[in-house]
Amino acid sequence: MYLGGAVFAVSLFVDVKGIGNVNAQLLWGGCFLLGLGEWKNHKVESWIKPPNAYTGGTALMSSTVRKPDFIGVLLLILGVALLCVAAWRIILVSLLHNSLSVRIFSIGMEFSSRSAIKLVESVL
Repeated sequence: MYLGGAVFAVSLFVDVKGIGNVNAQLLWGGCFLLGLGEWKNHKVESWIKPPNAYTGGTALMSSTVRKPDFIGVLLLILGVALLCVAAWRIILVSLLHNSLSVRIFSIGMEFSSRSAIKLVESVL
């Protein structure tokens, strides 16, 4: 969760090379929401242990249990959806970029990779 939030915040201000800012924000925003949903679904349950001759005096006991609620599940679903959209966009750009470069090479035209990437991004 912390890594997803930190990288998402950095991608708002720094130009991400390779996959692009939009895809990086979708990817790391999805990681952040996924972690936030898991954190929301894990609750601390506390109880007072009564005194016992075998285990000693009274004690405050606590443990972490997973109890999903509506908001936690909603955050999980949004996080997974953002991760899937980001993965789909990254794979699609990669496939289009590779097929476009093969077509350009087979036709005999020479495009720089930057113009090919701009063409693929304009399609998306």
